[in-house]
Amino acid sequence: MQWTTMKHVGAIASLGALACALTATPLDAQRNETLLNSRGGTTFGGFGGPVVKLTRVAGEDVVMSGGRGGVIINRQLVIGGGGYSLTSENVRTGYEFSNGDPASLRLDYGGLEFEYIVRPRSLVHVTFYTLLGGGMASYQSTRDQGGATSTQRLESNVFVLEPMVNVELNVTRWFRTGLGAGYRYVDGSELPGASDSGLSSGVATITFKFGSF
Repeated sequence: MQWTTMKHVGAIASLGALACALTATPLDAQRNETLLNSRGGTTFGGFGGPVVKLTRVAGEDVVMSGGRGGVIINRQLVIGGGGYSLTSENVRTGYEFSNGDPASLRLDYGGLEFEYIVRPRSLVHVTFYTLLGGGMASYQSTRDQGGATSTQRLESNVFVLEPMVNVELNVTRWFRTGLGAGYRYVDGSELPGASDSGLSSGVATITFKFGSF
C-alpha cells in the first residue's frame, strides 16, 4: 500500500462524520453559546473538516494539510480519524540516490483520533486531543529522460503519536474553529538522514469543524 494515499484519509473521515452529523437527532432544549446564533445540541453528533498544521520536518519549517472527522458522544468525547501530508515537495536532507539524483523527503500519516471537549457549550472552550497511528516517511526523485519520466523512491513505515491542546470557538451551531499546539512523536524511521528525532517536532494547528455538535 502506498502511504502517500494518507492525504485522502482525512477527506474520507470527514465525509463519514458529516453523514453521522446529518442523521443526529436533538434530544434536549439546552442551548450552546455561539458567536452568531445557537440552538439546542445533540447527545450523538459528528463533524468533519480540514486541518492545517505548521511544524518542522528535517529541520525545515513546513506546512501539512489534511482533514479529520469524528463522532461526538455526549457533546464531549470524540472518536474519529484523520490523515495529513506535507504540502512541500522540496524538503531536502542531503540524501541522494545511487545515480546522484537529490531526493525530496515526504511524510504522510494518519490514524485514530480521540478528543475530550471541556465545557462544549461555552463560546470559547478547551479540548484535549491525541492521534495514535502511523504512516510513511519516504524519499522521492523524478527525472525526465527524453520525454519519459523516471521515478525513484525509498520508503519507511513509521509510528506516530501526536497529543495536543486546542482552544476552540463556537462560531455557529454547526461550525467550530480552533487553534492548537502539541508535539508529534515519530518512531521507526529507517531512512538515511531522516531520523525519528528529525521527523518529530512541535506542531501548531488550525482546525475547522462542520457538523452537529
